[in-house]
Amino acid sequence: MKYRRLTNEELKQLEPDFVRFLASQSIPATDWEAMKARGDSRVGELLDDFSDLIFERVLSNVKYLEKRTKHEWHVYKVLDEFLKLNGLRLSGNEEIDFRRSKDLDLKSLYLEYGGNLTLFTAEKKFRKEKSLEVFDLLEAGCLIQKSGDLFELLEQLKTISDQ
Repeated sequence: MKYRRLTNEELKQLEPDFVRFLASQSIPATDWEAMKARGDSRVGELLDDFSDLIFERVLSNVKYLEKRTKHEWHVYKVLDEFLKLNGLRLSGNEEIDFRRSKDLDLKSLYLEYGGNLTLFTAEKKFRKEKSLEVFDLLEAGCLIQKSGDLFELLEQLKTISDQ
């Protein structure tokens, strides 16, 4: 197994996909239920194979990731050979918690708290397969972002701060 087995909750959400997967393996629903009932070792193998298939599909399409802590906000851009990180660190203000503030206007925040905000960037070459690096970030609490708007906004704010 390359990643991890999907949880029961994840499998429930992917039930139609799993049914198609079993059909592609020539396993009808009645046979699947019988395999589970008798404790067939192939049950675990099939669940592992399906889990890897789903993770491969999802991970191959990830372009941006985001992780928030109380005073830091990390946004990753997933490139072919490396990850690029744009981050924001807030110091000296206990009222703002990036984890709870889902609709923060970063530009206004930067203009108001500029002296207490640090913008930073980093790059990390992949040490292992790209999909495994992305998987590790997801397991560490990152969330997949559909757009790069936040990443690009932090790029713009870095330009403002350099002036």
